[in-house]
Amino acid sequence: MNITGGAVTKNEIPAATQLFTTDWVVRYMVDNSLGKYWLERHPNSDLKSNLDYLLPGEIQTVDSSENLEDMRLIDNAMGSGHILVYAFDVFMKMYAEQGYSSRDAALSIVQNNLYGLEIDKRAYQLAYFALMMKARQYNRRALQPEKVKLNVHFLKIRTRSHLSFWMPYRVNMQMI
Repeated sequence: MNITGGAVTKNEIPAATQLFTTDWVVRYMVDNSLGKYWLERHPNSDLKSNLDYLLPGEIQTVDSSENLEDMRLIDNAMGSGHILVYAFDVFMKMYAEQGYSSRDAALSIVQNNLYGLEIDKRAYQLAYFALMMKARQYNRRALQPEKVKLNVHFLKIRTRSHLSFWMPYRVNMQMI
């Protein structure tokens, strides 16, 4: 039902079903997943001082020789990319600690570390744009599509059967 009491039309579905993650929740999630993952493998990292929402307590050290370019973060319902954009900032700090230039780090992050999926084409376009602008902030060549390939994707849902795969992951979603 829409705000006037009528049925929600196809064009109103995105506005009726979208939820926007607040900034502090985004930071909490990324700080306690990606940030903590990094600190477990790099206990002397200065990154800890930048993770304002990292839960207090001892962080268990993990012995790992994982290459930074092999780390992956996926947002499987990325919306406009808020989580991916903040994760980009965290990755930038990690790359700086490893001695990468800002230019090289920016391209590596969008091509190797960040992944996203979205079923709303408009939201996907916003996420793509936000990540391209974030990369462009550090590298002017980031806007050359033949050189930069982002790992964010729009999933076109054609029928209810295509949508059934995603239903366990989407709460209170109705097809009208």
